[in-house]
Amino acid sequence: MYLRKSLVLFVCLTGLSFGEGNRLVVIKDGQKTTIGSQQEYEDIDRLNARRRSSGLRPLIVDQKLMAFARKWSLHQAKVRRMYHSGGPYAENVAYHSSGSAQTLDRMWHNSSGHRRNRMGSSWRKVGVGIVRAANGHEYATEVFSR
Repeated sequence: MYLRKSLVLFVCLTGLSFGEGNRLVVIKDGQKTTIGSQQEYEDIDRLNARRRSSGLRPLIVDQKLMAFARKWSLHQAKVRRMYHSGGPYAENVAYHSSGSAQTLDRMWHNSSGHRRNRMGSSWRKVGVGIVRAANGHEYATEVFSR
């Protein structure tokens, strides 16, 4: 099989930093890069812990969903307005100033609509984007897909 030098290999590794959850690692030209921030993965880890405790399968981190969520959070931070993208995915958005994935997890889980998205049994993939605006507030997006 012929492999080009620029081939990108996506590998999902389990539990690197927090002992649970997924990390999406891209290996390109021998360089390994993790897609996503520590805070984004902490949110995913908390979400998957809740899913496991409810008997649901943990969600797999998806590069396309991570990019979509990050781009949407960045857009919201630039315009300083929180709203849904109307995109092709089930979506949770949030705006807060605490800088904590624990706060995001609690906010989303304490809202019935957001919790329904997070705990949907048909979802298999997840992407999270968390962006800090110039004023210090954070805009966060979670997206879910089959």
